[in-house]
Order: sequence, then structure tokens, then C-alpha cells
Amino acid sequence: NIINRANAKYAQSAIILPDTSSGSVKPGDERTILATLTLKTINPKIKVYTHILDRDNISHLRKAKADEVFVSDMYTGYLMANYVSSPGVPQFIQHLFSSASDYNLKRKPIPADLIGKSYKQLKEHYNQNGRGILLGLLQITEPFQLSSLMSDDYSTLDAYIMRKFQEAGRGSKSDEQVKILINPDEDAALNNNDFYLVIESK
Repeated sequence: NIINRANAKYAQSAIILPDTSSGSVKPGDERTILATLTLKTINPKIKVYTHILDRDNISHLRKAKADEVFVSDMYTGYLMANYVSSPGVPQFIQHLFSSASDYNLKRKPIPADLIGKSYKQLKEHYNQNGRGILLGLLQITEPFQLSSLMSDDYSTLDAYIMRKFQEAGRGSKSDEQVKILINPDEDAALNNNDFYLVIESK
């Protein structure tokens, strides 16, 4: 009822946070998994972003078709190690993502007149027109229909391949893929599905 009241059937995306309301000593991810399954059943097109407490539940969320899974304390080890090996790096990260910071990490679309051109030309464009630090590219690969790769007569082998994808929790469509390229080669081509990443003032 709560999910229906949130109009999930027509939503583009949903964020699911861990349930800590039970007051138990160790809150679990069971309700997160159930909510993900429910959302994807009501609205197969919805993008579901989940925050879980236990890394062992990542596979369950993948099978439930969560689009992205964030695990608590995912970066704690990295930050703690860098306090020792690279002082200043953790502080920089904390400052950048602090609500009090004057700067934001931003994703911006490639200008239409630069589509098909090189990353070097994007750098030149940003140096002339931007007000920040250009970091690199974000590439999004559109989902594809697995059925489009099958033969026209849809053989027994095709059916077997489709079934194996479904058993793996992938269905007939691939998941949207996001690739980050920090400081890519200058001759890298810019595509319609690309964005550029910058650090800019708020």
C-alpha cells in the first residue's frame, strides 16, 4: 500500500534505504530486497538504487534487478589506509562531498557540436568556456534486446541462452552500463551517450 501511495507505477526512479525502525541490534536488508522486488514487479522500467548493510546481500539485490547497490562502509578501508599512506587525500574527498563545500562534482552533456569529435577538442572547449576542473568522461551504454541477437526461427539453442540469462537475473535485456574514463586519451571520440565530469563551484 505504501509503495502504491508513492505512485511507484509511474515513477522513473526510487531510492531504498536500510530499515532501522525495528530497533533490533543488527538491522537487516530483507525489507530492502522485498521492496526492490515489489517495485520491479509493479514497474519493470523503474530505476532502483539501494543502500544495504551487508555485502553478502549484493547478489540477492542483483537477482531482484536493483540497478545500483551501495554498501555501507564501502570506502572506509580506502579512506583509513590513505590517512597513513597519502595524508590529504581523505581530507580532500571529505571536503569535496561535504555539504559545506563550495564545490560540486557535476555531470554535463557533451555539446551537440562536439559529438563525433575528440576529447582533446572538448578540453579546448572547456578551457575556453568552463569554470572548473575537467576530470574525464562518463559513458553510458544503452540496454540491448537479447532477442535481437537470436535467429529468426528461435531455435532450441536460442531458448537455452535466454533461459540462462533469466536464471542469472538478467532477463532479456542487458543492464545499463556506466563506464568512467578519468583523463582519457585525447583522441577518444565523443558519442551521444557520453557526458563529461567536472569539479565546479556551486
